Amino acid sequence: MLLKTFKKSLIEEGFKRTFLRSLHYTTYRAHQAASKINYYEKAAPVYYKKFRSYGVDKYRAPIDPFSILYINPAEVEQYSGLQYGTTSDRFYQFGTVRSGDWDLPISRKINNQPVYVEDHYIYRQILAVKNIIEGDYEKARTIQTDLSQSDMSTVLGSCESLDEFESKYDEYFDLYKNIRDNGYSSQMELYDGKRTSWPDLLDEVAVDIGRDGQFLLNVGKHRFYISKILEIEKIPIVVLNRHKIWMAHRDICYEEESKENHPDLFKF
Repeated sequence: MLLKTFKKSLIEEGFKRTFLRSLHYTTYRAHQAASKINYYEKAAPVYYKKFRSYGVDKYRAPIDPFSILYINPAEVEQYSGLQYGTTSDRFYQFGTVRSGDWDLPISRKINNQPVYVEDHYIYRQILAVKNIIEGDYEKARTIQTDLSQSDMSTVLGSCESLDEFESKYDEYFDLYKNIRDNGYSSQMELYDGKRTSWPDLLDEVAVDIGRDGQFLLNVGKHRFYISKILEIEKIPIVVLNRHKIWMAHRDICYEEESKENHPDLFKF
């Protein structure tokens, strides 16, 4: 499998990028295997700032691909058409600029993906968790019944009762209560600043920014869903991909010293 991936990368990206990508993957896996060794944390900033080129660097408006923004979860209503399952590949999306229709609902429909965040089955599961915790069993039962009868029933497995549901998804209850009682924390805050921000960035909620500046959810669904359901005002996020049209708009705002209120424009 790795050999097949290596060959594909070699054809599509060339030797230099494939070599650096392989080097990064090896050091990242070594970091996972021996988390007490901080070689990866020391090497990663050098690698990403010195050896990588970013699409955002071609634009005049200043930008840090790895900066953390703070947004209201209510502002994120839809999914991105660009979603990445593997953790090590996620870093390669930081600072990427893309054209195309990946930010439009049609891109999700073509790939048979949900368009709206609140339609995702995990969001609805966590909404049922909220209802159970608050004692609204009727609403929770309705959600559980709908999920059991939906197309996702073969994946989720049906729950015959709310007790079975609570037992099956007990980790959702623990996470929901933790965020409700203790607030939403960044990954660095969760580790009391004992870990570097480079690996931790992979675990933050990640979004893409579409052509009109809209935030589109990419990675980090569970904690994001809970923050949205709890109506938390601000959470930390990172941005992976930005649309080419949005980047052109950023340049205009920068040159005209626009006072447009958008988190991705605050740096200037």
